[in-house]
Amino acid sequence: FVARPRADDTIDAEELAARLGDPGLLVLDARNPDRFAGEPGIDPVGGRIPGSRNLPYTDARSMPADVLEAPELVVYCGSGVTACVDLLALAERGRSDARLYPGSWSDWSARNLPLERDEPY
Repeated sequence: FVARPRADDTIDAEELAARLGDPGLLVLDARNPDRFAGEPGIDPVGGRIPGSRNLPYTDARSMPADVLEAPELVVYCGSGVTACVDLLALAERGRSDARLYPGSWSDWSARNLPLERDEPY
């Protein structure tokens, strides 16, 4: 793997919020399934970005084909660090165009932006 800086390698909360529901954008959450579901625990506010899909960093090596075929990819986690595991796995499979949401769930939930969570959480 060779790192290659890109000017468009991140997305901020405003742009992501404006693009929720965009059929060409797949948002991946690299956190564990319990955090994705919204289970109380680590995060002060439980939940996930609406429409996002869970791809835990522990499963990044088995990247589903439909993820690789998505027109545009954004990856987030709790703070923006663990998502880099998914980003590396995507890059290894030819998707070096995926973007990171720095700040990730910590930033999103602090802004009181829309969220989803599983019941009963």
